[in-house]
Amino acid sequence: MNRLILFSLLIFFSCSKDDTNSPDSKQEYSTEITGALAKGAYKAGSDITFYELNDNLSQTGKSFSTNTTDDYGTFSLSVESITENYARVEGNGYYWNEITNGVTEEKLRLNAICEVNEEINLNILTHLEYDRVIELVQNQGETFADAKSQALYEILSFFGMEYNPINGYAESYNFKKADDSSKILLFISVAILYNNSQSEISSLIAEISNDLKDNGEINSPSIHKEILSNISELSSGNYHNYDLISQNVYEFYKDLDSEITTSSFNIIHFKDDVIEKIRNALNEICASGDNSECPTPTISFFGVDDSFTKVEDDVFTIYSGAEFWMGFYSQDFLYNPIVFYTDHQLTFIGSTPNIDVDVTFRFEYQQYPDWEPNFTTEPVTISGNTETAYFVNIPEQGEQTFASVLMFIDARDIGVTIKDIKVEPKP
Repeated sequence: MNRLILFSLLIFFSCSKDDTNSPDSKQEYSTEITGALAKGAYKAGSDITFYELNDNLSQTGKSFSTNTTDDYGTFSLSVESITENYARVEGNGYYWNEITNGVTEEKLRLNAICEVNEEINLNILTHLEYDRVIELVQNQGETFADAKSQALYEILSFFGMEYNPINGYAESYNFKKADDSSKILLFISVAILYNNSQSEISSLIAEISNDLKDNGEINSPSIHKEILSNISELSSGNYHNYDLISQNVYEFYKDLDSEITTSSFNIIHFKDDVIEKIRNALNEICASGDNSECPTPTISFFGVDDSFTKVEDDVFTIYSGAEFWMGFYSQDFLYNPIVFYTDHQLTFIGSTPNIDVDVTFRFEYQQYPDWEPNFTTEPVTISGNTETAYFVNIPEQGEQTFASVLMFIDARDIGVTIKDIKVEPKP
């Protein structure tokens, strides 16, 4: 009997030790990974670091590094003796700016969280979804696959774009493909990049990622307003515009594939739908309660050309030599277009240094060149150095919306005080 028990114990321990058939055991494996790092394309020598993650998306301590090998952001990486299926991949370096057509002077870091695959691309989408994917897996009980799909869907929804599973996860998006997913990637990249310094870009993508993290929604009015401003300013009337950007990207990538054409990166068709989507979302946020970041009835104006116009402490000056069209512009209604179903009035407080100055306001559908329909108010004369309330009549305009407002003064080299500018229904 004792011999039987001893024999059974020996069998038990011999089977339990280093049992490679146990459900909890994982086999080591190695793989080769290729991909591209792109905001615009990162320069050769940019850093790529791979961190192995366990099923809870925590780092295991294993990491591997390489560098991009060309100015298209291309990289290859040998990953050896890992046991897990997930990874965080980080890229850092200088990149080609698709708007300015030059190389940045500061580095930008981008992240991706993904399954270990033969191809992993790092881009603005992989970076924006990073914190959201971790939140969904670690704290909301989602599978990794569902978390990836959901996070990408939520990002594209914010930008008014459709999620198509055929395009794959975020790390499948690559400018080199020159397909529909490349256009989506380019538009979102441009919407974040335009009119921002390198530090501002880093700050903005961090704000978007953090806002998106908990509930998959972007609720910050300031983010909505900044993206709206960037998208709207990239009209064909500006030096930097959608057509030029598309041409820049085409010229940059055309030598990689003979099938790439000038239309491969055409993104202007996204503009109107994205503006409407973000604008409507902002209106809902601001209608739900008091928020200091939301648009207010008070309008702010800025000079159209710093060489000929100046705004300082509510004093507006146009200098000699300014063209007749040079004045001051407001973007406040870009976020919430105004509709004059009934008669309205524009009110402001004004004064001048004892000289009469005529002021007129022009309401346009959007910024140039999308300015029609439009109308210009009758001039109102500001007189005297005592601050006085002035009223400008705005007749009803039917269902037409107006998102751009311009202000013109007929004096030169004279500072005119104009403040507390509001547009409200006529009492």
